[in-house]
Amino acid sequence: MESGTKDHKTAWKIRSTGGTISDREEIPGFTGTKILVEELFFSTPIHRKFLKSIRSEDKKIRDRVTTQVLAREDVRFRLFQDGKEVYVLPSRENKKDRIIDLFGENFRDHLLYEGIGARLE
Repeated sequence: MESGTKDHKTAWKIRSTGGTISDREEIPGFTGTKILVEELFFSTPIHRKFLKSIRSEDKKIRDRVTTQVLAREDVRFRLFQDGKEVYVLPSRENKKDRIIDLFGENFRDHLLYEGIGARLE
């Protein structure tokens, strides 16, 4: 994980291996947080027994990240799997724009908007 703020000239990089911090270092500053996950279950041999398929596991990861993407439209997200870009989503002012970024422009016509104190049923 690498993380920095706009108020500092340096950021920090922390590496964890098997649940233990194995390395930490100061790096040139930037604003934001980058998280890279590799070989998530390398130290859990029993997981291989329950591993469905790579596609299935990748979908579970995308679903989990999508939950965060929808919850935090004010944050820019980039998701890569196996070195391939899945999506790059800019920060947005509102949830509607984030939903359209994620699901496409055609999805806009199927959205129902709720206001404070009003609910569609």
